[in-house]
Amino acid sequence: MKILGLDLSYSTGWSLIDSNNISLLDYGVVAIPEPFHSNVLFDYQQMDRAAAVGQFVYTLVHGKQPDLIVIEQTNKGKNRTSQRGLEWIHYSVLLELRRFYQDKIIYVDTSEWRNKLNIKLDKSQRKHNQDVKYRKARGKITSKHLSVNLVNIEFDMKLKLKDNDIADAICLGLYAAKIWLPKQSRATLIDEALKDLI
Repeated sequence: MKILGLDLSYSTGWSLIDSNNISLLDYGVVAIPEPFHSNVLFDYQQMDRAAAVGQFVYTLVHGKQPDLIVIEQTNKGKNRTSQRGLEWIHYSVLLELRRFYQDKIIYVDTSEWRNKLNIKLDKSQRKHNQDVKYRKARGKITSKHLSVNLVNIEFDMKLKLKDNDIADAICLGLYAAKIWLPKQSRATLIDEALKDLI
C-alpha cells in the first residue's frame, strides 16, 4: 500500500511510503513564494497561495496515486494570520481532493504521531534545554530536531533541520504504516470475528 504523508503549509513537505516493507519511495517539499506586493488585499494574496498549495497537492496525488493520504491536523497557533493561512491551505487541499480522493484521507494530530513514534525529549535533552535557558549551553533541541534525526536513522538519510517539513511528512507516513494501518487491520479482524459469533 502506498501512503502519502502531507505536512501542509506554504512550504508543504510530502512523502510517499510503501507500507508493505516500510520503504521510502519518494519525498519532497514545495514552497509557494510570497506574492509581490500589489494593490490586491493581503488576505486575497494568501488565499491565492493556499489555492496553489491545493492545486500542487491534487497534481501530486493524481500523479503518485496513493492508497492512503495522511495529513497533519492543524494546531492552534499564536499568530492569527499564520493560523488563518493554514486553515485556507487545508480547505483548498480538501476542496481539490474531495471529488476523487476523500475516502483515502485521514487526519492525525501532531501529538498522536509524535507520541506513537516516540518523538520526545529524553532526560539529557531536557537538561540541555534547561542549560540553554540559563545560558549555560547553546542551541535548544526541539521536536523538529528529533523528527529529522528519526528519519535520518530510519532511512539512512542526511536531512538537515531546514528539511523538517520533509521529515515531518515522512514521519506521518511512518505513523500510518507502522501504527494506523495495523490498528485498522486488527479492528477489521475483530469485527469479522464478532460477525461469525452472531
